[in-house]
Amino acid sequence: MSSEATFRLIRIQQPEAHLLAGVLTMRRALMAHHQRTPPEGPFLERVTRRLDDETMFLVLGLDGETPMAYGLAFDVAEHPFMPDWERAGYITHFFVAPAYRKQGVGKALLATLMTWFASRAIAQVMLNVAVDNVEGNGFWRGQGFLPVATRMKRQVDLP
Repeated sequence: MSSEATFRLIRIQQPEAHLLAGVLTMRRALMAHHQRTPPEGPFLERVTRRLDDETMFLVLGLDGETPMAYGLAFDVAEHPFMPDWERAGYITHFFVAPAYRKQGVGKALLATLMTWFASRAIAQVMLNVAVDNVEGNGFWRGQGFLPVATRMKRQVDLP
């Protein structure tokens, strides 16, 4: 993105094919960054089904018509397996294409999500970031996020 280029952030609330295609393009890039290849069908079906759900916020960043960022966030009132859960905002997807990083796009995308959270009176926002994602950890810490837990995993030895 040149210094003269402008971008726009669009909240997606209707199943517009070109915008959803842009989200899928950005999701593919995010998943490739994390060396994952989950199927797109179930993701697209769930997101499309919830576009008019006031507790979901999906935003796509465009430079002209070129997808360059996206974010997906939720207002989570309760957690079915954690009875002491307090209502929180949760950022589940957040990605800025490498060519657009360190130019204010991530900050603008986060500001859009934070404005939505504030409009819903959500006082706490959470997210996951991979331990080995140095750039991501640096970004989130720079935006005031602090680690509060360690998420662990282990493979199961299957018969």
